[in-house]
Amino acid sequence: MGAYDFQNVATGTDPQQAFDEVVSASRYEHGHGGYTGVIGEKNSFIIVATTPMSLDDAEQLASKLMDQGDPRIADKWGPAGAIPVYSADVRDATVVTEFTAKLSDATGLPTEAWQLAKLVTPKVRPLAGHVVQSVELPRDRAVADPRFKTTVQTVKGDSRIDYRVSGGGPVDYFGQVTAVPADFATLASARAEVTRRVTDCPVPCEVVVTPIPRHTTVRGVKKMVAATVTVTVTYRAVAAIPAGATPDAWLFFGFASS
Repeated sequence: MGAYDFQNVATGTDPQQAFDEVVSASRYEHGHGGYTGVIGEKNSFIIVATTPMSLDDAEQLASKLMDQGDPRIADKWGPAGAIPVYSADVRDATVVTEFTAKLSDATGLPTEAWQLAKLVTPKVRPLAGHVVQSVELPRDRAVADPRFKTTVQTVKGDSRIDYRVSGGGPVDYFGQVTAVPADFATLASARAEVTRRVTDCPVPCEVVVTPIPRHTTVRGVKKMVAATVTVTVTYRAVAAIPAGATPDAWLFFGFASS
């Protein structure tokens, strides 16, 4: 049998009462037969943090502990984890701004918008009293100052015959497939054609041609190795939790048998 992870929020200041209520509701909804993969499988809990925190912070901590396989909560037959939550920490106010970063990778940068945004995220400057809610690169926003690296290789034994161009939103180009004539008189002429085509590509691309009947593939690849990327960053204001605050809810989490 396997296990599923779960996170459940229950209101109340007393953790035992909150746990009993959420377990009872789970068993009512999913039954008492066992192996449901939900919190109803749990009979106990262990408190893993003593200071109340916002629900977002509690969820992030729970996810971190589960990803790390924390022994306190890793056993699907063992107790659930419990984190005190102070839900009066309301975070409605947001600040939206743009942030620009230079990226480089000699092996090639990704061309998908979400992948580039992910690379920029660790570089985003902190904003006092706020947390980063999201970092996004709109698909219609091209990167600036892209720098490319082109390589052409000859590979024996490959019979592919095609010309392919691929790219993502940040370079404002969407893929196409075009056949390449295979009637080159010499391998050198095929290599020259591949070199010309891959050099002319306006975006990261791959050009492949096989001279017949040689069955030797000439493959040219253009990769984006550096670029300046401007993302849209949304910060969310964080209200300070008063010292000595009493939790008004509990987050229970862990793994349950399924």
